[in-house]
Amino acid sequence: MPDGPRVTPNEDVPSTSGPLSLLKTSWNAVMAVKGRLFLLIILSNLVLTALAFPLAHWVFREALRADGMYAIDMDDFAIAPGFPITVLLLAIALLIVLLALVVEFAAILLLLHDPALTWKQLGREVLRVGRKVLHPSSIWLALYLLVLVPLSGFGFTSAALNGVAVPNFITEELDKQTFTRVALVVLYVILGYVNIRLAATLPIFVLSKDGQTRALSTSWRITRGLRPWTLVVAVVVLIAGLSAVSVAGFYLLLSPTFLADNVAPAASPVVAGLSFGAAQVLSLLLTGFAVALLAGVLTAYSAVHTSKVTPISQPPTPKKSRRIGVANTAITVSAMAVLGALAIPTMYAISDHPETIVIAHRGFTQGGVENTIEALEAANAAGAEIVEFDTMQTKDGRFVVMHDTDLGRLTGKSVKVKDLTLDELTAMTVHDNAGNSGQIPSLVEYVTRANELDQPLLIELKLSGAETETHVQDLLDTLDEGDLLGGHLFHTLDKASADELKSLLPNTTIGYIMPFAGLGIPQTHADFLVLEESSAGAQMQRNTTDAGMGFVVWTVNTKDGLNVRMIDGVDAVITDRPDWALTIREHLQEDSGLAGRLSHIMSSLFTI
Repeated sequence: MPDGPRVTPNEDVPSTSGPLSLLKTSWNAVMAVKGRLFLLIILSNLVLTALAFPLAHWVFREALRADGMYAIDMDDFAIAPGFPITVLLLAIALLIVLLALVVEFAAILLLLHDPALTWKQLGREVLRVGRKVLHPSSIWLALYLLVLVPLSGFGFTSAALNGVAVPNFITEELDKQTFTRVALVVLYVILGYVNIRLAATLPIFVLSKDGQTRALSTSWRITRGLRPWTLVVAVVVLIAGLSAVSVAGFYLLLSPTFLADNVAPAASPVVAGLSFGAAQVLSLLLTGFAVALLAGVLTAYSAVHTSKVTPISQPPTPKKSRRIGVANTAITVSAMAVLGALAIPTMYAISDHPETIVIAHRGFTQGGVENTIEALEAANAAGAEIVEFDTMQTKDGRFVVMHDTDLGRLTGKSVKVKDLTLDELTAMTVHDNAGNSGQIPSLVEYVTRANELDQPLLIELKLSGAETETHVQDLLDTLDEGDLLGGHLFHTLDKASADELKSLLPNTTIGYIMPFAGLGIPQTHADFLVLEESSAGAQMQRNTTDAGMGFVVWTVNTKDGLNVRMIDGVDAVITDRPDWALTIREHLQEDSGLAGRLSHIMSSLFTI
């Protein structure tokens, strides 16, 4: 029996979907409605940023409160009496985001597909699509649009999806072993392949009577075999062209600040603010037109391969409307001016010299295996102001310096820290992919050597599974016995341990680590928060600073990332490359101009 309804090519269009043909059809469709498309991009983003996403944010916050939480804090998670309400509200928040994104894409698709639609007709069609999204099967579209598309990067996109990614701290850990590194690459290849096969889902869903499940299955059928190569090539060419335009726009908007730095330095913050305002508006328009061109390519491909989607209408070239052109120009200039004025205080702020503290993550692995004495010495030689390391309790209640609860990655032996004594652990040799090797040190040995080097430490208390009920006090007693307690900081993923550390050491700086964070500040007695890089956003930084707590970002391992974090004025960065971080900070402190700092801020805006 056949596996479903047979899909036949559309006879109303040429039976070819060559890359150039797809791109030409898309370009003509966009140019036919460019004035209305401009307004649609502006209006849709206003609705998303001023209404849909704030509403989803509020519902999400109330969902947490229903379960007794005030922030995304996995350490506080528990199934409380309000948990069913939490689940319901989370589902509503997800539905709001899904509905907003599909409506945004649907409006662009519908306008391109039929340029003759009036605004009223377009609104009715968008409402029709919105009702389809509310069908119970929307879970499949949600998984496709909110997870699969942003993770594999092929298909429709939105600025709201930019943060959807596997967190860096997970990919970095997976990248440290050959097997997990290969598995991650294979996973991304599979995700990319599946996403290509489902690329026509939204055009079919929006432009036909098909529901979400049938749209997904139809897209899968029309992209079988070698047919999607034309689609992939068209998208690659499109991205390459838009990237070139993006780079040109980036340097064009950066040049006035560069000129001001050299001719009128006092005016640089004002010029940089106005340039940044212009960059925000132009990047929004560029992203919107990029999505429209991609929508045209996917719609043209779908029209060739299935009768469910009719061809894009190609009306005669419309007469130029001076009124529309003047209105669009006025909107653009006004938006640039407003956003530029709002950005000027920020430019004055980032012109200050950064004082971000550089913390070496598990020592400096360019000179030794992580968490070994050699890595500690290498970090000290590189000039790291603080060295972070991990310690956990052993089978005999003592403390070893180690990050992994299972030693397979570093020793090749799949044994647990909790099942071994300190003597057994410190007799073992660890290795890394760079060819370094060393002995596992005890806590006392590590801190003793740090004190000899006059090196401040950030001690991370990890849980191995062998913890005694008094493990926090045991840790402090171990350090105190060797007169090793003073002059160091502590942090931990376990909030109860962080609070106990603060209770026992009220005059010591204590941190609480949050791998996933957002919305609000957790209820903790800690002095600083350590946020994973992907969730350490501007709002969290403001909330943390307003609460009187330090804001530390981990693990920042790219030069661009270090630049941005220091320009943002975070209190400290935890990095595997303290050498890069110190050089970048020194450069920023010596550089009195704003062009370099503005370039790092603007770079995220002009990424296609």
